[in-house]
Order: sequence, then C-alpha cells, then structure tokens
Amino acid sequence: MKLIYLLKLFLSVIFFLFLLSCSNTNNKIKNLKEMEIIQVSGKQTFKDRIELSKISSDIKYIKLETVNNNSLIGKVDRLLLFKDRIFILDRKITKSIYIFDMNGNLLNIINKIGKGPGEFLKPFDITIDKKNNTLMVYCQDERKINYYNFDGTFLKDWKINIFFWAFQYIKPDMLAIFTHNAYNYLNDYGEIPYNLLIFNTNGQLLSKQFRSKAKIGESISVYSKDQYFSDFDDNIYLYWMFNDTIYRICDNGIAEPFFQIKFQSHRINYSKYSNDSEIFRDIIAGNVWSIYSNVLLNKDFLITKIAAGTITNDLSNIYFLLYNMNSKNVLIFHKAENNTDNYVFNFPQAVFNNYFVSVLYPEQLINDKEKNGNNNTVLLKGIDSKINEFDNPILMFTKFKDFNNELF
Repeated sequence: MKLIYLLKLFLSVIFFLFLLSCSNTNNKIKNLKEMEIIQVSGKQTFKDRIELSKISSDIKYIKLETVNNNSLIGKVDRLLLFKDRIFILDRKITKSIYIFDMNGNLLNIINKIGKGPGEFLKPFDITIDKKNNTLMVYCQDERKINYYNFDGTFLKDWKINIFFWAFQYIKPDMLAIFTHNAYNYLNDYGEIPYNLLIFNTNGQLLSKQFRSKAKIGESISVYSKDQYFSDFDDNIYLYWMFNDTIYRICDNGIAEPFFQIKFQSHRINYSKYSNDSEIFRDIIAGNVWSIYSNVLLNKDFLITKIAAGTITNDLSNIYFLLYNMNSKNVLIFHKAENNTDNYVFNFPQAVFNNYFVSVLYPEQLINDKEKNGNNNTVLLKGIDSKINEFDNPILMFTKFKDFNNELF
C-alpha cells in the first residue's frame, strides 16, 4: 500500500509540473488549462458591412519609402515588426526581404540570389530571434536558415534539411516548425510524419506533435497557408486553415489548445474523416465551417476569418471574426469600411504594440477612389505626401475597442 501511495504521489507531482510548464508565469495571458470557447451561432447574427469607427479607437499609418524601382515591393507575404524595425518578405515577385525603420525609411534589402553564404534561391519564411536581435530566413529550396543582423548583414547559416511551410522563434535555443503534411526524413531520426516539430538550434529534435498522413512520394496537402504562427508579448500561437482550434505553444514546446471556435451544427467532426482531403471537400461544399485565414491576437482581441458556407470565387461566405477576450463579445462581418479615411480595411498581417497592422497597396487605394467617383489623389491621416500608384505599400495600424452588437 505504501508503494502504491508513493507512486500516486510521484505521478501527481509530475502532472503538476507539466501544468506549471504550460502556464504563463508572467501572467500576461491566462493559464492554458482553461481553453476558451468562442461561440458562433447561425448566419442571422452575421453582418454584411460595418463602419470601422464603431469598433476602433485609433487608426494611424506608416508610408513605406520608395527609393527607386529597385526598392519596390511586389507583394507582402510576411510582415514582422520588432523594436524599431519593420521586416517584409516578398517571397515570389522580388524574392527579397526589406528592412525599414518605424518611420518607413528603407534601410536595406536582402536579395542576393545564389547558393553561396548569405544567398538564397527562394526566401520562404522569416522569424526573429528576439534574444540575439537577428533575422532568420528560411531558404526552402536549399533547406537552410540564414541569419542576418537587423541591418541586413549576413552572419551564418544552418543546414536544417527539413521541408516546411512556416517556422517561429519560441525562446532562446528553441524553434517551432510547421510542416503541414510535408514528408521529411532525417538520418538521425528516420521518417518524421508530424506537422509540428520543435528543434533546438543545435539541430536536435525535441518534440514532434500532430501526426500527419503524408507518405513517401505523396505531394503536399491539397491546401496550404502562408502563415501558421503568430506571436504577441512573447506568447506564440499555432493554427492552420480548415481547423477550429487555436493552440498556444508552452515554454517546453508543447502545443496546448487555447481557443476553440465552436460552429455549433456546422462544426468539424474529425472522427468521421480518414484524411484531410475529405475535410477540405466538406468545407468547400459548405457542409462544415472552419478557420479560413491567419489568426492574430493581442492582449484584448482575437481576429481571424472563417469559412461559413460554400467557398466560391467571390468569397461571399468568407467573414471576419472579431472576438473581445474581456467582454466575450463576438462580431462577425463580411466587410469593414474605413469611414474615417473612406478606404477599405484589409485583414491584418501582424500585431505591434496592441495595434493590428494591415497592408494597403496604393493601386488598391486609387481604385477605391475611382469607384467612388473621386479623383485619384489619395491622402491618409498623418501622411503629408500624395500616394502614387507605383509607391510601396502603406501600413495601417488599427486599435480596436469594445463593441456592442446592438449598434450594428
């Protein structure tokens, strides 16, 4: 009996330590044991259009400098803001990483194409080592990670030999990788049929989670998303398209459910599916609803997009979901009109100092002006100069405020 008692005591201590390791010791975010449910009812509660002024307390802009044609950004695939730097990845069009200061001044462009030190063929994703103030660039074709300082100077590289879709710095000497059903094989570990891999910077595999269905010779999943991680205030979140759960990665590298969007009768019953393709077909047909885009959180709000009906080319069944973590209010809408400056509100791509940061393309702003019957002179609050069609994008910073659904 004494042995049994000691065994139970030992297991209880181990379980307690596990929970402790998954809690946020600085109390910035609630304990992970309490997964929060976001209730989504029928479409009768959804809104078509709302005015941004009713849900925002502040909007400001940063115009990114255009030095010459060689400095033009084709498309913002990844946007990171840290301390006094803005990092932008253009994955396909210019295959470059742009570094700006917080006034929008262009500091450097990383774009050396090749296979040598500091070069790449395809810069696929970026993350920031916050301890060492370095930018990490995943070069997908070469299966390596390049390290640069914040001025763009090359420091070193790491031959990781893993194919993946996204990666994220967690803490010193720990990196999260999301493969999304990519097949990987490492000599030291053999086959690695898992979606989430946790490595240290010595190349040691610390953890593997969310078993995938990939097999030798199979292609990548039928769908993919550019971004699978988001972070705010040292909290790292994981999510993926066509799912209903948002995870937070603990300091020990374990991903724990943090939020679940409950779609009621339209929820995904994972037990009935044998593979991801079946889920994909049901979501496209509108039989089940799911997360459709990136998920971003600050200390008060969560924002994402959801697929709520048949997915068509006009994306008429794709909706914004804004959730206030304090009041528990949920607002679901199709479009938000920036009635302050009379322009569109684009879905954010980053969070900085409690602001959600969207990318506005000058051509889009000018087209909005023309549709409204105005001239093509685009002016934004806080930006003195005229915006031209071939300028670099503008960053829009939006701070949300609590809202009452009865106002809409």
